[in-house]
Formats: sequence, C-alpha cells, structure tokens
Amino acid sequence: DIKPANIYYRDSDHSLVLIDFGSARYDVSNRSQAVTAIVTPGYAPFEQYETNGKRQGPWTDIYALGAVLYKLISGKTPIASSERISVLYRKRPDPLTPAVEIGSGLYSQQLLESIDWALQINEDERPQSVTSWRKKLLGQADSIAPPIAPQPELTSEKIPTTRLKKPVDNSFFLKWGLVGVGVLLLLVIIIVIPKSNPSKIEENKLADTEERLRIAKLEKEIEIAKGEADKARIEREEAQAMEAERRNIAREEERRRIAREAERRSIAREEERRRIAREAERRRIEHEQAQVSKAPVNLVRGYYEDLNNNDKFSAIPKWIKRPTKATISGMTGNDFFRVNDIQLIDLSGNNASVDVKVTGKKRRRKAENWRLTVQLKKVYGEWKIVKFKNAYQY
Repeated sequence: DIKPANIYYRDSDHSLVLIDFGSARYDVSNRSQAVTAIVTPGYAPFEQYETNGKRQGPWTDIYALGAVLYKLISGKTPIASSERISVLYRKRPDPLTPAVEIGSGLYSQQLLESIDWALQINEDERPQSVTSWRKKLLGQADSIAPPIAPQPELTSEKIPTTRLKKPVDNSFFLKWGLVGVGVLLLLVIIIVIPKSNPSKIEENKLADTEERLRIAKLEKEIEIAKGEADKARIEREEAQAMEAERRNIAREEERRRIAREAERRSIAREEERRRIAREAERRRIEHEQAQVSKAPVNLVRGYYEDLNNNDKFSAIPKWIKRPTKATISGMTGNDFFRVNDIQLIDLSGNNASVDVKVTGKKRRRKAENWRLTVQLKKVYGEWKIVKFKNAYQY
C-alpha cells in the first residue's frame, strides 16, 4: 500500500522505510482464497479495487509511485481513480489536472510527463515495468549499436599511430545518478510528509473501510444508472417502433382514402355521363313527341284556315276522311272561321283528339262561338279528321 503515510524516516541512519505491506500480503493469499481489496483513495489504481487481483502487476505500484510524486510537486492528493472512472464513464473530461500543467516551469518536462504516464487510468497505457519508467524519468533511450566506420586502405607509406582512449563506463554515472534521484525524492518526502503514528494508521484503515463502502455504493449507483439507461433506451426504441408503425398505418389509411376518393370520383363521372345521356334521350323523345303531337293540332288549324279562305269544298276532301252531306251543309253559308284556341287532349298510337274553340259567322247572322272535339286518325302515315263531336256554343 504505497502512499506517503506508509513511508517512514529513521533517525538512526537517516533512511526511509516503506511499511504496511497489507496489499502484498493479500495478493499472496489470493492463491488459495478470495481477497479483500485494500486501497487508499488517490494512491490506488482502479484495478486495486477489484477483489480477485488478476489485473494487478508492476504497473499497479507504478501508479502509486506516480501519485506520491504528484503529491510532492502539487501538495494535493490526486483524485481517486474510482471518481475519475465515474466521470469518464459519463463521457466527461478527466477531473485530474495533469502534472505538466501543475508543475510547468518548476520541474523538468521529462519528470512531469513521467508522472502523467504513471497516472493513466487504463493499466495498458502505463509503464509495464520499472525499467521502462526509469528510462523515461532519466531521459534514457534504448541503446543502439554505433555504425561501423569504413577501414582505410593499406599503402607502403608509414601509417601514423594514435593512442586510443579507453571508453568511458557510463554505468557508473547511471548508477549514482539513480541514487541521487532517490536521495532527492526521500528528502522531499521528509520535508513534505509528516511522520505517521499508530493513530494515523487506524484513521487510514477507517478511511479505507469508508472508501470501500463508497466505492460499493458508487458501483451500485453506476449499475442502477446503466439499468435506467438501458430501460430508457428500450423505451425509446419501443416508442420509435410504435411511431413508425403508426406512420405506416396512417400512410396506408391515406392511400386507401385516396383510392376510395378516386373510385368515388370515377363513379360520379360515370353517373354524370349516364345522367347527361338520359337527359339527352329524354329531350329527344320529348322533341319527337312534340313533333308528333303538333301534327294533329296543325291539321285541325289548317282545316279551319282553308274554310276561312272560302276553300271549304276543296278543303273538306283534303282534311276529312269520309265527309258527309251534313258536314258539308253545316259549313256552307259561313262568311269566315277563326280559331280562338286549339289543344291536343289525347294522343295514343294512330288516334288523336283535339279540343277546338272557333268563331263562325253565317250570312245575315251574328258571329257564334263554338267549342267542339275533333277526332283524328293516322292513315298510311297521314292524319285525317274522322269525326266532330260534343259541339256547343259558349
């Protein structure tokens, strides 16, 4: 459990001691039984919250060491990895301010980048070994063999000899450089971090318990939030499916309505065409009937016009089918005939009846108004007067 509270300073030899190997002890016991996560907020990576410990490795302690360095350069405890995970899960920016921003201008860029590298949330994005992280801290690159220089050609001339310098062993400087960095780190720890006491350890354990409870509650809230999000997604998808179905039904109803409207208009056009045809047929029949009904009336009217023109003897055989002596004698001696009104009162087949009102005047007598019925019959396609009946004065 690497954190400032577990690093002690010895007064006797001025050395630093790391105490409280609870996490390591539980990791060893994991081979035979389940473990309980021991974490310190701010200094434990997220994989250390898990109880199985399968994702832990050197990168786990590297995260804790990076957090200690972050505390040294900023004076603030890093934000707990669980809280960072929660914020990142909601697709928001990482709440931890990078070391390159906090220590800019105060520490080397190389050191600050190494701290940010160690504090990555994803363990795969952290240094996988202390060696690789140390190279980053010290600015070391992978060793590459120097290129071989071309050999000079041998000639008969005397080749001057040069004493070669013994290559410098850089491992000496590397070794003592690491020691110097370690001493500097320990001095900063001595200055910044106060000495711990047993009561502080109890407080840390209590804080660990509270953090575990908070993490469990947070995981439960995350699980509930995921469930609510899934429920909302399912409801949204169902609503979208229902809306799509409703739109399909509405489109189908609209298509059927348009089809019904088109059919109704087609039927209306057909009915209108038939009505127009029936009206034309009716008018044609009425016209023909009018022409037929006019023939008897015109015949009677012409008959009296001929009588009025003193052409009674020539008119009688023309208009009357079988004139009698009474008919002829009744028409003689008249000065004139005038038709006052004439109407067709019956027309059936080849027979017709015409009601006539006429005014007639005989010699040395005053004019008389007569009303009578003239019966006609069609003979070989021509109308002829058959009988005069119901004559009376009015």
